[in-house]
Amino acid sequence: MSITTTAPSLTALVTGVYPRNSEAIKENILSLLNIFPALTPSKKRFIANDGFECDLVCLNGTVPVTFKGGEYHIPVTIWLPANFPITPPVCYISPTSTMLVNPEHSFVDKDGHCALPYQMQWDHNISTACSLLEMVLQMCLLFGQNPPVYAKPATPPRTVSQLPNKTPPKKTLPLPPSKTSPIPNTNPTFNQPNHSNVNNHRTVTTTTTTTQPTISLKEKLNEKVIQEYTEFCRRCTNEIDQELVVQSRSEKAKEDLVNGERDLISELEKLCLEYDKVEQEIQNVLYTTTTLNENPPTPYTVNDFIQASTPHSQQLLNTVAEYHCIDDTLYNLEKGLHANVITPEEYLKHVRLLCRDQFFVQALIPKIKKEMAGNGVSLVIPSPRLPPSSPHSPHSNQPNQK
Repeated sequence: MSITTTAPSLTALVTGVYPRNSEAIKENILSLLNIFPALTPSKKRFIANDGFECDLVCLNGTVPVTFKGGEYHIPVTIWLPANFPITPPVCYISPTSTMLVNPEHSFVDKDGHCALPYQMQWDHNISTACSLLEMVLQMCLLFGQNPPVYAKPATPPRTVSQLPNKTPPKKTLPLPPSKTSPIPNTNPTFNQPNHSNVNNHRTVTTTTTTTQPTISLKEKLNEKVIQEYTEFCRRCTNEIDQELVVQSRSEKAKEDLVNGERDLISELEKLCLEYDKVEQEIQNVLYTTTTLNENPPTPYTVNDFIQASTPHSQQLLNTVAEYHCIDDTLYNLEKGLHANVITPEEYLKHVRLLCRDQFFVQALIPKIKKEMAGNGVSLVIPSPRLPPSSPHSPHSNQPNQK
């Protein structure tokens, strides 16, 4: 089947069944048909186990597998669910009239339903989303290791008269030449009947002929019991595996709980230690507060904290402070004059007196420094420096005296 001629009809087929995600579904199918051209897409009626029916796209055909050096073709049917590719496809083995499904297969049940590991791990949200092609490639790999079908055994003869005079030995059930050739029988007892006693059958009386149906019924019953027992063992194995998984999860949860309890106990001990420390700090603060309330401290002034080491230092400190006080007073007088708070006469009167005092204070500061230097005392208070006359000087706005 050509991919070029299939694309237009495939677009119409997919769009009619899947109005949503039609492009993604078409890309999945085209990539699959490019590798497996024996699969044919079509629209069919799907009936679920609960009786629900709907129209779905299915891919019917064969996939090639390599088993013991030979290539065989496994007939499969792949259904694409309504919400594909969110959910994985549904796969079935479609045996022909000459095939039987292997009931002991690891990934195929007796009804032909496939449960591949790729389907169990299907996730469309990951960066490399799952695809239909990768699932079929894994199917070919797993079926090549263990084929899901085998050749149907030959029907045993019912009467002695129907046996030929000479029966050539058969190696195995021949495979049809078509692409739907079944996998050779994996059970040698079905593919290679025993013909060593053919000559003895020729001399068997009519009584032997009547015992053939009984032997056939016994074989069928034995086969049925083996199948039921195999299915029972398989179910038991699955249940045991599930219980082991649950037990492993329970042990892991128990271990996590024990570790969590240990961590919580450690955190509780740390919190108790911190609580004791905080409680001790609170008691210390309460004791200090009570002591201060009972014996209030003597109030201090700024002069109590600033003490000169020598009398000259104290004199220098007082002189510099007086100089700056006079300077600040002159500044505030100037602001009051501009704000019309005082009259010019009052301003001139106070400025004259303050400037006179500031002059004497400024003349006294170098004398004190010289005396201190003669006594070997280091100077820690810089002498004040009058700024040059400027528009911002408190004396710049004084009127000229006549």
